[in-house]
Amino acid sequence: MEGAEPGYTEYKNYIKAVNNFSFGLYKELLKNAGNNNLFYSPYSIASALSMTYAGARGQTEKEMESVLGFSGQEATHKANALMIQNLDKISKGPPPCPDCQGHSATPFALHVSNAIWSQKDYKFFPSFLDALCNYYSASVGQLDFASEPEKSRLVINEWVEQNTNRKIRDLLPPGSIDRMTSLVLTNAVYFNAAWLRPFEKSLTRDAPFFLKDGTVKNVPMMTATDHFSYFRGEGFGAVELFYTGAATSMLILVPDLGRFDEFEAALDSDKLGQISKNMYSARIKLGLPLFSFESAFRLADSLADMGMATAFSDRADFSGMDGSKNLYISNVLHKAFVKVDEEGTEAAAATAVLVSRMSIIMEEALELVIDRPFLFFIREKADNAILFAGRMMDPD
Repeated sequence: MEGAEPGYTEYKNYIKAVNNFSFGLYKELLKNAGNNNLFYSPYSIASALSMTYAGARGQTEKEMESVLGFSGQEATHKANALMIQNLDKISKGPPPCPDCQGHSATPFALHVSNAIWSQKDYKFFPSFLDALCNYYSASVGQLDFASEPEKSRLVINEWVEQNTNRKIRDLLPPGSIDRMTSLVLTNAVYFNAAWLRPFEKSLTRDAPFFLKDGTVKNVPMMTATDHFSYFRGEGFGAVELFYTGAATSMLILVPDLGRFDEFEAALDSDKLGQISKNMYSARIKLGLPLFSFESAFRLADSLADMGMATAFSDRADFSGMDGSKNLYISNVLHKAFVKVDEEGTEAAAATAVLVSRMSIIMEEALELVIDRPFLFFIREKADNAILFAGRMMDPD
C-alpha cells in the first residue's frame, strides 16, 4: 500500500497491533503446548474479534482495546477494510515471472472470508450489521439456534469448510451451539502458494531431526542450494523463503541446539521486525523438513487471562449490538492447518466467536436447600412412567 492512501497510518498501526497480539497469545498458548506443534492465525482471530468489538461498549470495549491493541472503533474497522482490500489485491495472483523457471503458472490462492450468523428474528441494530458488511465484506445469515442448534452448527461448519478448501472441518464441535446462542461471527483464511523456486523432489532424503529433549529421528528433508534472504544472530539463524510473486514469504527462525526455550521466550514482534530488516541475500545450502499438521484451540480462557475477562462474564457490555447488556462471548474457537512440501505451502485457519444471551445460571439464583424429609420418584421422562418411588426421612 502507498503511504499517501487515506487511512494508511491506521492500517500500519493495526498490523502492528495484530503482530503484538500474536506474540501475547503465543505465550498464553505455550502454557498448554508442552513439546507439541502449534499453529494458528493471529489475523483470523483478530478479525473475528474485531467484528465482535464493533458491538462492545464500556469496560468490555476498553479491555478488548488493551488486549488486541485496537485504537478506537472507527480506526480499527477502517484498517480492517484496507487489510481486506490489500489481501484481495494479492489474491489476484502474481504476474508471470521470468525467473520462475517454468513455474509461473503454479497456483496462488489467498482468500479471506467473513460471515455473521444471527438468531432468527433476534433484533440486532441495523447499524451494527451494516458496519460488519461494509468494513468486513461479511455475509449475513439467519439461523434458528434456539430450535435447531445442531442443524445451525452444521451450516456454519459447511461454510467454514467451503472457505478453507475443506482443510478446516468441524470448527464448531457438537454442543457448542445451544438455545442461548444469539450470534456467531466467523472468519476463514485460505492460503496456497508455490515457492518462488520449488525444491527438487528427487533431492528429498531422510535426514536426522533433533528434538528438544535430545531425541533424534529421521524425517524427509528437502534440500536446495540457492540464494536466500538470510541472517545469523546470537544463538540463532534465520532464512526467508518467498512464494511465487514475492508478495508473501515464510520466515524461519532456527535457535541453536540447547537454546530453543531461551530464544522462544525472548522473541517478540519488535525483535522479529529487527531480524527481518537485517536479512541479506546469501548463497545457502538449505535443508527443510516436510511437515503437515493441524492445531485447534478454545481461546476463551487464554483471552480472559490476557485481560479481556469482562467479555466472557455476566458483566459484558455488547450493547452496541442490540441495545441491551444481555449478551456475552461464550467461547472463541480456532482451528488452523499447514502443509509444507517441495512445491510450496498450503495453510488454512478459521475462527468463530460465539455470542450468547445470559443464561439463568448467570442471573441471580433462587435457592432451595433440601434440608428436611422429601419424596422422590425415578421416572421414564417421555411418558411420565414412575419406575421407582420413595421418601427420604433421614439421610443418616
